[in-house]
Amino acid sequence: MVLWRPDTDYQPPAVLGGGAIGLAERIALISLRPGSVLSTGLFTLHGVKLLPPRAMLTDEIYRALLAMDQSEFILARDLHDLATIVDLAPSHVPPPGSVAPADLLTVGGMMALEPNQIVEQHHADALQLGAFALAAEVQVESTSASGAAAVRTAMLGVLDEVVASRQRVWQAMPKSLPPTGEELQPEGGMRPDWLLPGQLAALRAERVTQLRWLLAMLVAGLPVDPSDPQLMVDELIDLCCRHPFRFAELAACNSSRADYLPDHLWSTCALSVGIAVRLKWPRQWARNAGLAGLFADAGMAMLPTDLRLAARPLSDEETTRVRRHVSHSVLMLDCVLGVDEQIAIAVAQHHEREDGSGYPTQTPGRGIAPLAKLVAVADTFAALTARRPHREPMLGYDAMQEMIRLTSEGQFERKYLRAMVELCGLFPVGSYVRLSDSTEALVVGADPVKVDRPVVRRIGAPDGEVISLAALEPAELFVLEGIPAPAGTGADAAAKLAA
Repeated sequence: MVLWRPDTDYQPPAVLGGGAIGLAERIALISLRPGSVLSTGLFTLHGVKLLPPRAMLTDEIYRALLAMDQSEFILARDLHDLATIVDLAPSHVPPPGSVAPADLLTVGGMMALEPNQIVEQHHADALQLGAFALAAEVQVESTSASGAAAVRTAMLGVLDEVVASRQRVWQAMPKSLPPTGEELQPEGGMRPDWLLPGQLAALRAERVTQLRWLLAMLVAGLPVDPSDPQLMVDELIDLCCRHPFRFAELAACNSSRADYLPDHLWSTCALSVGIAVRLKWPRQWARNAGLAGLFADAGMAMLPTDLRLAARPLSDEETTRVRRHVSHSVLMLDCVLGVDEQIAIAVAQHHEREDGSGYPTQTPGRGIAPLAKLVAVADTFAALTARRPHREPMLGYDAMQEMIRLTSEGQFERKYLRAMVELCGLFPVGSYVRLSDSTEALVVGADPVKVDRPVVRRIGAPDGEVISLAALEPAELFVLEGIPAPAGTGADAAAKLAA
């Protein structure tokens, strides 16, 4: 796509950079011009990445650079290139659970850790690809509330302007979904070749491990081959079409790992795919829904643990920082080569709400993209039903009732919630229930019409023996209540397997 400033006659934009492969080059602030396009990333002299390749310097971004009070920047692909002209100290990688000794940069120039921040698994994974300490003079200056702190503040200011400039472009784009192919048609019936709970957890654990390394690439700021996440999503689309009554179980076997973020991204992705298939969207839009769910909260990896998991009220400054994860997610998407811009819009808007109560821009329903509305439902339900280090998961039935309440109050669009209820059931697939005959059962399927009459397997019954409550009279057998997973059940074993 050729970009130009709309308030001028068309001229091809000047391209900054483009020297020999593998070399970095300094560029003076006065040489930067609004309307220019970067050929490589733009870094501070300390190694912090400010702008990705192919970014256009809008007037607002240029003003944010001016506010940094820095006379020179560097054009480079990564810190290996940048280290050819500035003094960057390679750093050892601190192990997960330890405390970061200094500001640590990834090979892509992302500031992954601040001093005294707890090192999480995704930090260690990203830094394994290349770790650098912020320039020594900045570390020294940081003791006087300048230096590294000033670099961080300036970096966030540029980040805000980059996303804000894209928001202005997105506002002019159509909100409806254009036709892109034949509707997906889920197959009916309960197929016999679905995985058992332990096998299901093993499949999920394998995919979450793959996603963990994808997240490491994003945190590191390195290019990602789009075929890798697309293969994950296409596999989910095919599974959902073949096993529509059982598919939601993939999003239900969450692990109890402390580094829960990859699990959450996977659950949101699976639910987003399931909702899109339930709506009979074309494959391309179902794929975009899955990818948007996959990347929506990736930016949470850039937040300190104490903010992400805080059970206490946050200050205004902390709340702003947490909400900025949306901007981090949008910028991370620039690492995924050739990603559809509609996915970026959905990521940017997935915390907006129909009644205008969301963030970051309090956009009401008419201004929210359909993909974002879908992912909002999937993301919220995935969060409610997952274990966190500071709280237990909400039971599936209780979480679904909470989603219904929030929708009735105007936060979510009804058709997306209805599709999720049809996918998961009022007693979601993968959860446990007590039946009217006092026996306990695992929910293994959802009836899209009789959403309160799931398909169940009594605990202790043979694996192939299931009961469709929708085929029985309500007085004959019904669900009495949702219950936690009984000790020693498949879910209990699955949790141990995934942990």
